[in-house]
Amino acid sequence: MMSGRMSANPQLIQDMTGITDDEKNKKADDCFKTLQLKQLVYTRWTQVMQRFEKGMYENPDTDIWL
Repeated sequence: MMSGRMSANPQLIQDMTGITDDEKNKKADDCFKTLQLKQLVYTRWTQVMQRFEKGMYENPDTDIWL
């Protein structure tokens, strides 16, 4: 089963599906862009969680769900 970063690895895709070198090279750019997007989303999400936890610990008596 392919998961995480390996699902955007052009060499692994070629090994698993048997695509040609030309097809692999065409997919390499898309794979790189996919990894970039995943990393960007992850960095934004970690900032959200960090701010949430910081606010939660600064005032633990506050009802954060309202």
